[in-house]
Amino acid sequence: MNHSDKLHIQYLVFMLKQLGLDHVVLSPGSRSAPLVQEFACYPEIKKHVLFDERCAGYFALGLAQQIRKPVAVFCTSGTAVLNLAPAICEAYHQKVPLIILTADRPAEAMGKGENQTINQIDIYKNYIKAFYNLEEGEALQQEQLLQTIVCSMSLHFGPVHINLPLREPLYNTAPASTFELSIVEIPTSPTLSKEDKAEISTAWKNAKRKMIVCGMDHFQTAKLSWLKLIQAQEDVILLHEPIANIALPDSIYNIDGTIASIKEIETYQPDVVITIGRQFTSKRLRNFIKTNTSVTHWHISIENEQWDSFNRLQKVWNCTDIEFLKVIASVKTKTSDWKKQWLNIQPNGTVFDNTTLTDFSVYQALAKAVPNDCIIQWGNSAPIRYSGLLHFDASIEHFANRGTSGIDGCVSTAVGCAVANPDKQVFLFVGDLSFFYDSNALFYSPFPANLKIVIVNNSGGNIFRLIEGQKEETLMQNYFEVQHKHSAKALAEQFSMHYFSCEKNEELEKTIERFFGYNNCCILELKTDATCSVDTYKNYFKR
Repeated sequence: MNHSDKLHIQYLVFMLKQLGLDHVVLSPGSRSAPLVQEFACYPEIKKHVLFDERCAGYFALGLAQQIRKPVAVFCTSGTAVLNLAPAICEAYHQKVPLIILTADRPAEAMGKGENQTINQIDIYKNYIKAFYNLEEGEALQQEQLLQTIVCSMSLHFGPVHINLPLREPLYNTAPASTFELSIVEIPTSPTLSKEDKAEISTAWKNAKRKMIVCGMDHFQTAKLSWLKLIQAQEDVILLHEPIANIALPDSIYNIDGTIASIKEIETYQPDVVITIGRQFTSKRLRNFIKTNTSVTHWHISIENEQWDSFNRLQKVWNCTDIEFLKVIASVKTKTSDWKKQWLNIQPNGTVFDNTTLTDFSVYQALAKAVPNDCIIQWGNSAPIRYSGLLHFDASIEHFANRGTSGIDGCVSTAVGCAVANPDKQVFLFVGDLSFFYDSNALFYSPFPANLKIVIVNNSGGNIFRLIEGQKEETLMQNYFEVQHKHSAKALAEQFSMHYFSCEKNEELEKTIERFFGYNNCCILELKTDATCSVDTYKNYFKR
């Protein structure tokens, strides 16, 4: 197959291939035709086509999130470029490596009312690691282009943007040119000095009540091993949500339920709290620690991020989580009832006796029935909050778009995740509005047979009744909840996906069993009572 006649496009794709790119996600368009032509010359690079750029961006994010390598995504010029922005923003805050390639009109077309033309120069500037405008016809700045791409590849993962102004004709071809690639140096993470380690060890030894909060992260064997050593200490309590992928005995997995059980706040306040990983969901934990005026908060970040989650930040240690954990794991432990005190108030489970289906009861039933050794992608808003109240087997991995916590790409991200893990079962637990919002992801073909979607349909944005906020009922119904009577059944039929549904409590267990036993992609829609769901959720925290 002939290559594009545009030399800089040939070189760019050659460079990406040499640097190990395995996947490219694209949305059809005319201005990006040279990229299509060139990537087609590399059959070893897998191509994924989604016509909706917003879905394409989130699909690429789900893919890169799993393979832990950069994934390229490209589109045509104009508003298509802006439609990639939500996924890029999420990737930036979630530290997922994406290489964004945007076709553009040449400089001489700007400001003249030309079709499909906007200013694309550094258009994502607040949410990327690096930007490079690769002009056609100019001398290739190999080193600068190479460093832009490498910015997405180190431990400092994140998206980078390469803008590509392209002149017509766009579809001409030419033989392959010969290129060479410079030696690539991948930046390493910062490390602690001897003085740093001594300061950490002394402070950790002197603290009597220690808390480690594990934020969102992918599963890491080494990280888990060090945490096991640390959490065995009697004067340390470990708090984590499912998306931290830290499943350890004698730790607090139900953060909100546990804090809600506390009667004497001062008794459970730590002397020092360490935050590792990315974002965590619990607002109750934030408020709980904020009341402690004497706590020392340390955050661990390889990019020196000043994450003052509790308004008590004293220091950011600029290193990897693993290096920091090694240091405190070597500190001699003290006899204490601190950890036992916390474990004694963690709720062990909840039994629901509702006659109607509620969000809480269906999520608990799903948690009990979901098979081991699978992946769950959690939708934002209500689903991710319920996840933190439930217990799961340690073999299950959990992911969610908690970088910016939007509902806009939950389905697309799950599809990308399933494509990246063809030998694993992948489940998406999502709310009705999130599902409908991102339903264009169902157009992906071939749709992954290992992805199953669970929609908890409470007929609107029930999350706004769970959180503290609007109390005026008329405003709530008309402007927050987006109440509806729609079902996913027609969409399932349109995309030839097997459809299960349930709206009766007595049918829940058998329906879930049939759903998990089905050997192909399918949708389960659980229709819950919105009012009863809110009452059940709020009553849980009044126990």
